[in-house]
Amino acid sequence: MNPPPEFITSLLHSIESVVVELYKEFPTLTDKDVEMVFDKLGNYYKAVKLNKKPAEPSSNRERIFALIEEILNILDLRQEAGLDASVLEDEYICRDYNIGSLEDIYMKAFKILTKSARFWRKKDGKQGYLNYITEFV
Repeated sequence: MNPPPEFITSLLHSIESVVVELYKEFPTLTDKDVEMVFDKLGNYYKAVKLNKKPAEPSSNRERIFALIEEILNILDLRQEAGLDASVLEDEYICRDYNIGSLEDIYMKAFKILTKSARFWRKKDGKQGYLNYITEFV
């Protein structure tokens, strides 16, 4: 796997830190659960970008719901702190990565995370990604 662009690594780390914390709380969490959450959140931000006013993603399963909520919370905190605003101020990043909004950054992040989760699940089994990121976060 190729390393992610440097401008997005802090965001990825924030999201993966939340995933690791929830994995500790819900040891039955699987990579497929995480992939589903990443897909839901990526689609949510795509709909927001298109001004479709979607409902926030949700789930009837406690561990999935908790993961969605905690990721949304960390994104809200990052947004309030302006942690990703500098990306939007860099014309080269915006041009080279086709980024024009926070939603674009979030969609890119969830695409990268989904690919990573899928890669490690296929390589090391149903919790391969979760075990892999636990080593680094």
